Amino acid sequence: MTSLIKWAIAATAVLIAAFVSQAQAAPSFDCAKASTRVEFMICDHPRIARLDSEMAAAYRIALRNSPWASANRRIRAEQRDWVAERNRCRDPRCLRQLYRQRIAQLRAEVSGGSGGTGSGGGASAGSANIVRVTGVASNDVLNVRSGPGPNYRVVGALGNGDRVRRLGCQNVASSRWCQIEMMTDMRERGWVNARFLSGTGGASSSQPGGAINHGGGIRTACARAVARQVGVSPDDVVVTRSSISEGTGRHVIYVGVPYATEDWVCEADRNGNVVNVFFSGSG
Repeated sequence: MTSLIKWAIAATAVLIAAFVSQAQAAPSFDCAKASTRVEFMICDHPRIARLDSEMAAAYRIALRNSPWASANRRIRAEQRDWVAERNRCRDPRCLRQLYRQRIAQLRAEVSGGSGGTGSGGGASAGSANIVRVTGVASNDVLNVRSGPGPNYRVVGALGNGDRVRRLGCQNVASSRWCQIEMMTDMRERGWVNARFLSGTGGASSSQPGGAINHGGGIRTACARAVARQVGVSPDDVVVTRSSISEGTGRHVIYVGVPYATEDWVCEADRNGNVVNVFFSGSG
């Protein structure tokens, strides 16, 4: 009788453990409503299901901790791009790799550290990983893309001499791409071709090739101009991204204002003189 009771207790413990394991392995969506090949693959592999749940939680936290409209939009756009890439996976190994990379990126959004992706491994956020953009033609800019490759959408632009933090690199086909973090208050992130990154990003202000530098003083001037226009302290606004207009050649600086639904936009000429300030949203 005693043996029977021990067996029953052991069997119950196994069943409970199995139930808990299944519950912990549930993905962020209802597997009963799975409709795509990738969704079925996620539901069929408990490890991937757990990663999906972890990624969804990290995504919600990243959005919740992002008070600026532009950063919130960026995170959502990056998530859409990531989902599209995930849906192209053909096997569990591909899914596991992408989930781990995305979880690291989302957690880094909150911690302010480095997500570190790809074969290049994670890089610390220290000064040793501050590099400069180099090799860009004097009349051109380096496109910053939402993912590692030329087919991802452009999310920003950099000029020769701009300093960025290199987070990690990976090989894509015959080229190498690095995830970078821009040196702005928003720490905006994106991907660039590794061949345009060089050096340790010292204090030198020289601009190789005579290219336009759309950072530093121009960003500061635009931030102050927007602050004056809105009627707040310059300490209350942040530069979120910058680019150069293909039509006018002007620097276009986007400035985040607390509680604004969209960024303010500042345009400056090649000499850094502010020529226009306006709200990018409606109303």
